[in-house]
Amino acid sequence: MQHTLILITTLLLAPLGLLPNASAAEPKTPYAWPFTTENGLFHLWLPKDTPAIKGLLVFPYHGTGEQWSVSPEVQDLAKELSCGIVAFDQLGKLPDGTQLGFPGNEKSPDTSLLDAFAELAKQSGHPEVVNAPLCLFGHSNATAFVSGFGGKHPERVFAWIAFKSAFGKQFSEPAIYPIPGLVLSGENDKSYFSDQLTTVKKLRKEHRALMQMIIEPGGGHWPEGARGTKTLPIVMAFIRTTFHLRVPADADPSKGPPRLIEAAEEKGWLGKNLDAVRVRDDKFQWSWEKPVVVGQLLEIAPYEQFAGDKSEASWLPTEEYARKWQEFCHTGLLKTP
Repeated sequence: MQHTLILITTLLLAPLGLLPNASAAEPKTPYAWPFTTENGLFHLWLPKDTPAIKGLLVFPYHGTGEQWSVSPEVQDLAKELSCGIVAFDQLGKLPDGTQLGFPGNEKSPDTSLLDAFAELAKQSGHPEVVNAPLCLFGHSNATAFVSGFGGKHPERVFAWIAFKSAFGKQFSEPAIYPIPGLVLSGENDKSYFSDQLTTVKKLRKEHRALMQMIIEPGGGHWPEGARGTKTLPIVMAFIRTTFHLRVPADADPSKGPPRLIEAAEEKGWLGKNLDAVRVRDDKFQWSWEKPVVVGQLLEIAPYEQFAGDKSEASWLPTEEYARKWQEFCHTGLLKTP
């Protein structure tokens, strides 16, 4: 009877991404954030010796967001870019008992995060936190945060990341299409890698969405390597590239929300996506409709010189990043983030 209950619980929780995963990073010791809101749900880290920040990297505490928001690698990147890091527990409750959910959805208005920015700015003595440009990250079902909050405040977002989302609808939000976006799925993620590749091609073709698709060779639902250090470099490369592309060098959020630089499709590079389709089998798992080699050396070229179908190719912001995208798609590794 006990084994039956365990099996039923597993079947109910697995599709929601609520079960622990053996391949996830080891549990962390509790991390003391320098600044935390009164309700204990939103946290802020700022790089030392940085008089004023120019942006924020935002991570929901769901999946790998909890590990990466406090990782030395991400903190080093934030310091390099003069950015802060904001993380939040989207599974907690507000003081009035309301389930927090994801900022931007009907259970938790986007004002929850905006109010947190204001409180954290006051605590830290950094008023620019209120207006700083944002990079939004979401792992698995936390991709709903990316489109939910980003869709309401696209003028604040310089880039977004849908990391191993559950399905393409999670990032199908028209307001974020003009914003550089990274959609990354794992080749061996049979539970959650579903229609992301098809969706990216469709949104590129129909809306000229500035999206790219990465299929991590051999990757599962969680980042590969200790603390995700095999997967993290390509994510960091994307953040670094888009920050320099979109945030003005003289941006000063203390004077108000900076006007972000528009990303021009024709000034970027393009990368060939795999000619492949995911299908669901009778075990409710996803796999390729036909056999495909994922780790290919995919074609890349400047927008005007790309020989393939421009309308469905991944959009890559710069040549340097395009070469990193090509390397990671081929090998699942990146030597220099």
